[in-house]
Amino acid sequence: MDARNLSQEAHLWYTIASPDYIARAKVKLQEAFDFMRADVDPHPFIADYPPVLYWGGVIEDLLSQFGNALAILKHGEFDPMQRWASRMMDIPRGFKESNMSWMSAPDTFMSLLNDTYSICNRFLRSVSMSERYSSDEYKDRSADWCYENPRDMGYEGNNIARNSEEYIFPTLPEQIPEYAPDTSVSCKTENAHKTEADLHKRDVKEYRKGKSGQSEDHPWRYTGVCYADHVSE
Repeated sequence: MDARNLSQEAHLWYTIASPDYIARAKVKLQEAFDFMRADVDPHPFIADYPPVLYWGGVIEDLLSQFGNALAILKHGEFDPMQRWASRMMDIPRGFKESNMSWMSAPDTFMSLLNDTYSICNRFLRSVSMSERYSSDEYKDRSADWCYENPRDMGYEGNNIARNSEEYIFPTLPEQIPEYAPDTSVSCKTENAHKTEADLHKRDVKEYRKGKSGQSEDHPWRYTGVCYADHVSE
């Protein structure tokens, strides 16, 4: 198995949460809107077709709001852009569930919307994972979800590099910045040199108790993905 390039993975994570990356969504959405208008304008009656009237209005609204959300994002506030991206992700389904026979090339139109959807989805996943892992509730274990993050919340392991790099960087950067690890976070080593099977056999009785089996001696939760008895900062 090839060694993981953590700088590569970190750069991909930083990229999909950046203003420049989400700005690609606006470009694709504008292309989709222009494509739709080219079919609607010659036939004014199509503009009154409810899905076109409603979802076309949503697209226009999103295009007009993007500049404000982007400006706020550049100052470090993610909420407006998260709302923008979430609202955008409803659009492809809205059109797909309607009759699109009026459109000259519906597959081309849907491809543009799906490209926009993918950009928004990566952005929201990265922001959501970052917020969770940096929250006090995750660090002090006071929230139930801190033990079991759903797999579709983000990218497991190095999947972001294995499966998504070609879509995030159609043209690869010439140089990737080096990201130094945060050495202030470390794990105790009581479990060093033990296999997952050894640990499971040793602690299976506590697993069966669920959260009630946790204590100062056993403050962990086994997920099948990562095993650590303690994380200190």
